[in-house]
Amino acid sequence: MVERGSNNEGGTDDEKKENAARLRGIQMEGPFFSEKKKGAQNGAYLRTPDFSAFSELNDACGGLVKIVDVAPELEGAEEFIRRASKVCTVSIAHTDADYDAAARGIAAGVTHLTHLYNAMPAIHHRKPGVIAAAAEAEQVSAELISDGQHVHPASVRLAFRIFGAERMVLISDSLRCCGMPDGEYELGGQQVFLSGGVARLADGTLAGSATNLYTCMQNVVRFGIPAEDAVAAATIIPAREIGCADTVGSIEPGKLADFVVCGGELERRAVYIGGVRV
Repeated sequence: MVERGSNNEGGTDDEKKENAARLRGIQMEGPFFSEKKKGAQNGAYLRTPDFSAFSELNDACGGLVKIVDVAPELEGAEEFIRRASKVCTVSIAHTDADYDAAARGIAAGVTHLTHLYNAMPAIHHRKPGVIAAAAEAEQVSAELISDGQHVHPASVRLAFRIFGAERMVLISDSLRCCGMPDGEYELGGQQVFLSGGVARLADGTLAGSATNLYTCMQNVVRFGIPAEDAVAAATIIPAREIGCADTVGSIEPGKLADFVVCGGELERRAVYIGGVRV
């Protein structure tokens, strides 16, 4: 998650750039994933959960990891979750876990679900799986990629209904090709081909999104979600999930004055960073 603001705990005053994006935190999407549900992840890098490796990476980036992803069915996952949840938010992702394995992960400390529906078993009436386990646990929030490619509009509406708007997090899952022209790009050493706003690997697998978060929020409203719920899911709820809701995510006294002025159809009219129009 990248936030814009007038200060940044992770850099010195000399490093801060006026009107530039600020790195509010890192979501560590991998490598503790299931081979069966790796999606666009490079399978060569997958490994079993390793708290020491996680700690080494988190220390190297100055403690900026705010969410770490894990497939709870992997060997050692529960112990990893118990330890990592004391450091940051732990999320289930790229998993082939059944209901019981997911429930054990949640009991160990999982409070987040990465890109709901994608790279996980579908809901089945006899095999409810990860989604049902997460929906039943009120402490678990769920991310949703609402670019119009990853999730059908009806499934977006279903997610808000079964989790409740207060537990939904909108994400872009955008790649480096977001906002760029059609062509060839790269993801974890793999070729990504962008065509017509859709990014895929050479085998046709969706590689991620090429849509920005604001457009994703507009999509959710277009799909039938109330605007106030969509806005919260793109702002204050994500900020809460990474522990920075005291400084960003809403317009309140004492917070960074980062906001977008919209028209009646949520079209952007002005952007402010640190209280300054840009």
